[in-house]
Amino acid sequence: MSKHHGTNESMWKLIERTCDENDMCKDKFGHNFGYLFGKGDTAAFSKEKLSEVAASMTDSSQTPDLETPVGFAFFGQFIDHDITLDVISKLGEVVDDVTEIENLRTPRLELDSVYGRGKEGTPFLFDGDKIILGHKRNPKDFQRNAKGTAIIGDPRNDENLFINQLHSGFCQFHNCLIDDFQMTFEEAQQFVRWIYQKAIVDEFLNEVVQTNIYTPIKHGFFNAHLPGPVNWNNVPLISVEFSAAAYRFGHSHIRNNYRLNRRKRGDLFDFGSFAPVKKGFNLDWKFFFDLDGHSYLKCRPIDTSLAANLFNLPFIHDLIKSLADRNLQRGQRTFGIRTGEDITQNLFSSQPLPLHQKIDDAGLTETPLWFYILHEAEQGGGKLGQIGGTIVAGTLLNLLLKDPNSYVNKSPGFDPFNVIPRHNSGSILSSIFDLIN
Repeated sequence: MSKHHGTNESMWKLIERTCDENDMCKDKFGHNFGYLFGKGDTAAFSKEKLSEVAASMTDSSQTPDLETPVGFAFFGQFIDHDITLDVISKLGEVVDDVTEIENLRTPRLELDSVYGRGKEGTPFLFDGDKIILGHKRNPKDFQRNAKGTAIIGDPRNDENLFINQLHSGFCQFHNCLIDDFQMTFEEAQQFVRWIYQKAIVDEFLNEVVQTNIYTPIKHGFFNAHLPGPVNWNNVPLISVEFSAAAYRFGHSHIRNNYRLNRRKRGDLFDFGSFAPVKKGFNLDWKFFFDLDGHSYLKCRPIDTSLAANLFNLPFIHDLIKSLADRNLQRGQRTFGIRTGEDITQNLFSSQPLPLHQKIDDAGLTETPLWFYILHEAEQGGGKLGQIGGTIVAGTLLNLLLKDPNSYVNKSPGFDPFNVIPRHNSGSILSSIFDLIN
């Protein structure tokens, strides 16, 4: 079995056991991947040329220029872990038929990474109506077994301190609704799911996609005339163009250095992975979301550079430790995703961007889709442009539209601030994390 980046062998044993016990691997719980625009040529790019492009993408300056709070970078990773999990494809091996690859996460924005299969299907996650959190060393860490393995709905949410704390934050928010707002389990679960979905639509996508791209896409989805050129009624819910290219834009948001709380600072990978979190390392959310108007760190712009630490991933044990290289190899050589120029010209009927200098320097004449999407954003002020914005926003909104239990279908006028206090910033995520901070 191949491994998703950032995972270890014990995690895969846990996922396999979860699949066996909870029926996650059956069709009713997962949908296979597919192509949004059709397959390209898996042999069009050599491994060496892609590695050369990846090596040119290092950015050691790390001067962020977006106003986007850095918490959105990890919120994006949290969303990804909620809707995608491929344990079949292997880096460097060509996939002949992507539709044979099953997505082991439910392609619905329903937080099964937090709730598992509920109190009956995954009772070990709950104590009555509340989600079990904490141990004697840290009440905000996950519950863990004797080996220190997190007992949660998706073990990947323990792969770094930031995603650990974000997952824990949603658990704390659920428990707060039980304790302080006198909700039942079902009421709290629905409210948490809907506020999470609302935050994706109203905040996350606004932060990562250019306004002139996102506004017509959102208008189209919510007014029953799905925008072209994608036929959203006849595409896989999760495409490889999304999972292996467009949605990996978030890697460009990542910084090298972070401040956790009043006392702790450090590099991205200073804080360990798949291990218990000490109490002194709990995040102060004012450094990640706008809680006081000035303390939060900012995301790097989406561009064709990545933080230097992402070129030597400490938890990867094979030959390719560069995240940029892994993204390029997976998108183009494993899945054969069509190039950015091909998609822009033939499907969007637009003039492709001029060849980026880093692509030209590598001797290439066309651009891997992931890099092309970063180039688009680089030209558009650090947010996703036409191709990237269409794939990312379209995919996420399509998941909500196709889910009969989403707030979009069940309660389109849903206003979380009828229940919880609105933070003075007006932000949904700031309101959640201010409540539990």
